[in-house]
Amino acid sequence: MIGIYSIAFTLASGLGMFIQSGYRAFEPEIFKKYGEEDFSNFIEGLHRIFMFIVFSMAIAISIFSKEILQILTNGDFVNGHTLVPILIIGIVLTAENAILGSIAIAEKKTKLSMYSTLVGAMFSIAINIILIPYIGYFGAAIAYVVSFLVMNLITFRGIKNKPNGVNYDLFAFLTYSILSA
Repeated sequence: MIGIYSIAFTLASGLGMFIQSGYRAFEPEIFKKYGEEDFSNFIEGLHRIFMFIVFSMAIAISIFSKEILQILTNGDFVNGHTLVPILIIGIVLTAENAILGSIAIAEKKTKLSMYSTLVGAMFSIAINIILIPYIGYFGAAIAYVVSFLVMNLITFRGIKNKPNGVNYDLFAFLTYSILSA
C-alpha cells in the first residue's frame, strides 16, 4: 500500500517540480514590484498565466497517469493511477500557496505563513489518523489536499493584495476535481 501511494505521489510531484521552478523564478519579482502602483495588475497577470499552465499540466498528468505508470512500473503499482488525480489537487493547491505565500512575505506577514503551515499540519495529522484506518492511502491523499486547502484559506484571508483571479481559479479547480473523479 505504501509503495502504491509513493509511486502515485512521485508522479504527481512531477508537477510540483515545475511549480517550485516557477515559484523560484517569480518570487523575486513579487518582492521587487510589491508596493508599486501596478502591483495588482502584475500579480493578477502572473497568477492567471501560472495557474493556467499548472491546470493544463495537472489535467494532462491526471488523464495519462495510468499509461505513464504502465510504462514506468508494473503490477499493483499501476493502481496508483487512481490516486494521482486526488494528489494532483493537492499539488495544484501548492501552486496557489506559492503565490499567496509570496504575497504574505512581501507584506511582511511571515507569522501568517507559520500559522497557516502549523494549522495545515495539524489538519493533516488529524485527518490521516481518522481516515487511513478506513480508506487506506485514499485517506492520506485526502488529508494532503485538505491540509493545503486550509493553508490557502488562512493565507488568502490574511493578505491584503488578493489576486482577483482566485475566484476563477476556484471554479477551474472545482471543474478539474469533478472531471478527474
